[in-house]
Amino acid sequence: MSDITVKFIDKEYSIPTDVITYTDLRELTPEVLRTFIERIIIHERTAKHSKTASQQIDIYFRYIGKLAPEQVA
Repeated sequence: MSDITVKFIDKEYSIPTDVITYTDLRELTPEVLRTFIERIIIHERTAKHSKTASQQIDIYFRYIGKLAPEQVA
């Protein structure tokens, strides 16, 4: 199995070629999520028992790592 290099948000990443089968995603299935997401960390709310308090959620992608909010915006 070989890797290819892709550019994503001004940075290059090396990705295995078996992932290339997902070039035209129409639906997020559990299989797709397991392929691309390494882990999700959900932090506690900034204020307990508040429905409007913010809550940090970190998503770590395989082959890319964690994207900071300013990278996505």
